[in-house]
Formats: sequence, C-alpha cells, structure tokens
Amino acid sequence: MGTLFRSEPMQLVQLFIQVEAAHATMEELGKLGVLQFKDLCADVHAFQRNFVNEIKRCSALEQKIIYFEEVLAKEIEAIEAQGFDHSHLTTPMTEFDKSMTLDEMEAKFGELHQELTEVNSRLQILEKHHVELIELKHLLNKDAILFEQVMGGAEGTSFDWPADEDEDEPKDDPYSINAPLVPKRPVQMEAKKKQPVSSVGVGRSIDKTIGFLSGVLPDETYFSFERLLWRATRGNLYLRYTEIETKLYDAKSGGVVEKGAFVICYQGELAKSKIVRVCNALGANMYTLPDSPKARRLLGYDIDVKLRDHEQVVNRTKQLRTRALLQIAPFIVAWKHTILKEMGIYHTLNKFNYDIGRQCLIAEGWCPRDCTNAVANALSVGCERSKAAVPSILTLREAREDPPTFFRTNKFTSSFQGLVDAYGIAGYGEVNPAVFAIVTFPFLFAVMFGDVGHGFIMLVVSALFCIFEDKLSKMKLNE
Repeated sequence: MGTLFRSEPMQLVQLFIQVEAAHATMEELGKLGVLQFKDLCADVHAFQRNFVNEIKRCSALEQKIIYFEEVLAKEIEAIEAQGFDHSHLTTPMTEFDKSMTLDEMEAKFGELHQELTEVNSRLQILEKHHVELIELKHLLNKDAILFEQVMGGAEGTSFDWPADEDEDEPKDDPYSINAPLVPKRPVQMEAKKKQPVSSVGVGRSIDKTIGFLSGVLPDETYFSFERLLWRATRGNLYLRYTEIETKLYDAKSGGVVEKGAFVICYQGELAKSKIVRVCNALGANMYTLPDSPKARRLLGYDIDVKLRDHEQVVNRTKQLRTRALLQIAPFIVAWKHTILKEMGIYHTLNKFNYDIGRQCLIAEGWCPRDCTNAVANALSVGCERSKAAVPSILTLREAREDPPTFFRTNKFTSSFQGLVDAYGIAGYGEVNPAVFAIVTFPFLFAVMFGDVGHGFIMLVVSALFCIFEDKLSKMKLNE
C-alpha cells in the first residue's frame, strides 16, 4: 500500500548501448517494463531519424499480416472444413518457441503473400468468367421471349402492352400500340433479302437503320437505367426487360443480387453509342448472341459444358487457396505479435542519440530506484545475446525536472487506478486518489443502486467474472 499511496522514488539514468547490441538490449528492457525513455531527438523530423527504414519494413509486413487476416476471415468456413481448429486465432500469444528475425519474416511473408495474391487473382478471373457464362445462359433463355415481344410476336406475356379500350381498332393497323416495331415484309421481299428476322444481340440489326442490344442488368438499377436511356435518346428507343428468377453474383457489390435481361431496339450509331455508355455506367453486362435459333441452341450446349469445366477449375483453385491459408493460420497471431514488438523496439530506438565518434547510442530515461540493478542486468543480457565486444554502460544522472509518477498496481487495483487516471494523474510525490477510490467508488455505486435484487445480480455476475477470469481474458474484444 505504501507504493500505491505515493509514487515510487524515480531515478534518471543514462545508457550507452552499442549499435549491434541495441535490438537485443531493447528487447530485454521491454520485458522488464520499468523504463520510460526521454525523446532526445525531438527536434529531428520523424523521417530523418536513424531507424526509419526498419519502421517502414515493419509497416509493410504489418500490411501483409492484415491482408492475411482479411483472407482468413473470408475463408474461415473452408478452413474449418479441412479440420483446422481456429479457436486459438483469437488467443493472444506472448511466448514463442522460435522468434523470427525481420529479414526472415520478410522472406517468408513475401513468398506467402505472392502465392496468395496470385491464387486470389486467378480465382477472381475464373469467378468472373463463370458469372458471365451463367448470365449468358440466362440471357439465352430469355432472349427469344424478349425478341418476340419486340417484334410483336409474343402473345399473352406479362410484358404485352395493355390493349386499347376501343375494340373496333383494326388488328392490322400499323399505327396501333400493339403493332410490331418492324413491320412484316411480303414473302417476295424476304426471299430476296434472305435475312433472318428473329435475331437479337449486341450490334445486330434487322435492316440498315435498326439495331438491337441485349444484356443483363441488376434489378435495383432498372428504373435509373430506363430513365437515363429515355433522356439520352430522347425516347427514340424500344426497351423490353424481364426479371431472372435466379439470383446472380454481382462483382460491384460482391454479393448475390436479383438481375434481369433486357433488349433495346435503337436507330442509328449515335443512339447506340449513348446506350452503350449508359449500360457501362450502370454496370450492365452486354453480350453478343448468334442470329439464328439453331446457333443459339448450340451456344447453350457449349455454355453448359464450359460451366461444368469452370466449376471444376474454380473448386481446385479454392482448394489451393485453402492449403495456402492452412500454412498461415497457425502462426498468424505469433507473427502479428512479433511485428508489433519490432515496431515498438525501433520506435524507441529512434528516441536515442547516435554518437558518431563512439559508434554507440545514447539514451536517457526514468526508472524506479529499486530497479536500477535489474536494468543493469538486462543490459548485460542484451550484450551477451548479441555477442557485442563492448558492454553497455549505465550511469546515474542528476534530475533537473520533475520525475514522472509511477504507481505499482496489481489486477485488483489497476482498474481503480485507470479510472482515476482518466480524470488526471497525480503529481510526483502527491497522494494517490485511487487508494480512496477503492473504498468510495463501490460505496457510492451501491448508494445509486440501492436495490437488493439488483445488487444480488451484480454479485453473481462479478463472481462469474472472477471464476472464469482466465478464459475471458483470452477472448478477443475487437479493440
């Protein structure tokens, strides 16, 4: 209670560390956790400090770790199917059987990142082609219906225009709303031209002035699509649209959405260019279809064969990605911890001055007086690990400014100390208000909730937290 009531006596120390022993020494001092270093390079820009390149390397490795975690989160179900237990992925690990150096991690991460990136890029291309084949298959199923509606041959479909109330209107009236868009020619003219009438596709045309565009569009953008087409062509087009019963994958949203097939009849190349720009802007996929029904049937058979082949290739590529992820998943937490530790070491080393004449780093920091011997032992251990020829030196300096405040806490008092520090930290040598908060805070909390039932529930929940403390402390809190 004496150290909690007032700050521990602090001592200003100065360290002389050889460059080759700096990393190992800082790692040992970090495990000790009793030194607060002063920034001796406060007037130096962050990008001009001694270890800025190492920090950049650590940041690049951290980005690769984040990429691995994102891919693992998306493919966790596939990894579970392989019998891998991912429960330890959310468990923080502080000790490793073998620590990897920064160079080893760069080489390892580079290979894994390149392999995973190549597999993902190939898989994206395969999935894109697979979706295009599925859309083309659905478009073939809807193409004949839509074209018959455009040509005026469909009867009783849901896209027929409503009949005029005037029943006396002639059926063959060319000005009727139910009249075909392209009038039927005499048999003699058809025989001369030998041009099929039942053709729909990108850029196909029945005569020299009228053409057709067909494709697939997300259902939610149809109203905007229709309005933009009307404004772009000033109404000089004929549009037919029908929904596809099966939901299809959308690359823009990354999910499964409802889509529909459309056929547009236009006149002139200017109108075609405007329609194509509108289709590209709203994410519509346009496809070229054969002219004859026989060619469309053959294309449908060919698409079925390609779909089966694509499914096999996609499944094999996913299995390859799963095997690559199984190599990463067991070590992702350890690697992340190592990267964060390396960044902390180099950020701390950037606070030191570099003595060119002595070829060493000079550091100053505060530590409790009773921990001076522990700091000296950590310096000697760091020199032994790095096999430095010159040992590190620790000297005591006279402080000219107020030392920082340091209160020793445990698992029980740390929560109250953190609550008090949120309002303000006591000065060096002042009384610690957290000592009084340990008593007053629970009492005032009980006064606010003066209810026996509520108090009993809080007591039971607190007891459960204490019982399952070890298990709950290993859970990831998304912080």
